Amino acid sequence: MPLRKRYSIIDYESLIDFFNAQSMDELRKTYRGWVGEALEKQSYRKREPQWTESIAVGNEVFIRETKEKLGIKAIERERMRIMKRISIWLACVFLFGGVVDAAAKKDLEIQGKRMVSQKPPFTSMAPSGLRLIHSFSHDNPTESSLTRVYFYIKDREKKAEEMLIVQIADKTNPQALPMTAPSLKPYSEKRMYSKGKVKRGDLEIEHLTQLMAWNPDATSLQPIIKKGFTIPPHWALQGQFQFIYLGEHGVFVRYSKEVNSFGINVSKEGKDWEKDVFSGNEKKVYEVFKKSFMEMVNSIQIRN
Repeated sequence: MPLRKRYSIIDYESLIDFFNAQSMDELRKTYRGWVGEALEKQSYRKREPQWTESIAVGNEVFIRETKEKLGIKAIERERMRIMKRISIWLACVFLFGGVVDAAAKKDLEIQGKRMVSQKPPFTSMAPSGLRLIHSFSHDNPTESSLTRVYFYIKDREKKAEEMLIVQIADKTNPQALPMTAPSLKPYSEKRMYSKGKVKRGDLEIEHLTQLMAWNPDATSLQPIIKKGFTIPPHWALQGQFQFIYLGEHGVFVRYSKEVNSFGINVSKEGKDWEKDVFSGNEKKVYEVFKKSFMEMVNSIQIRN
């Protein structure tokens, strides 16, 4: 089995340790550490020894036979040949990864105050001053989809004031069922929130506005933290919208703005944002945010 299909990138660290072993004792110790009991317990028919097979199956007999028949110099040549193959493969991985990442960035861009998506083809208004900080994609084989994720922020001295996270899922299997998405739900039923749906022809856009707390320890925000930005553990107003395009693409957008960035003093207590007591500056800030977010939702246009 070719190495490129057998091992992930992290496995190559073990391969390098394996090749760098100086004696048969070290070879035995190394391969036992990363092959695992399952392979040790399996039996294999005797065959013409190949160094790559020795690696793939982790069978000590092959290692010994290879050393005896080929000799140290031949083994060293084989080691260098395989290490060269590994180096070329890794270089291709990083190059291809860079091409994919660049293509993903082109699929979604913020141009001035407009968010422009190529796949699916739509546009919408976007808050000004946002810049792309990080993007990546991950495969979801069980769901027959590939998800692209984009992180945009607006900061002041590396401290986040606004965040926009866009997730777009693309169906990868034409035979799979049309995409679906669960309905949006508020983080708390007690606090003030509003939700609804907007129709654009056959397209249905669901939206939700609410108060939420930024959590800098959240896994989803670590890409921003690793870029050197600070996310304050403050209250923020958040707007979400989502829609499914022709059963082939799912779009989920989360835009949030820190409550202290509106220039109005508001309460830091969550209880003051509850529906029963919601008033004053908290209500003013909420309405301002909701209006701007709904402008974003209402501006969504599908491009044919």
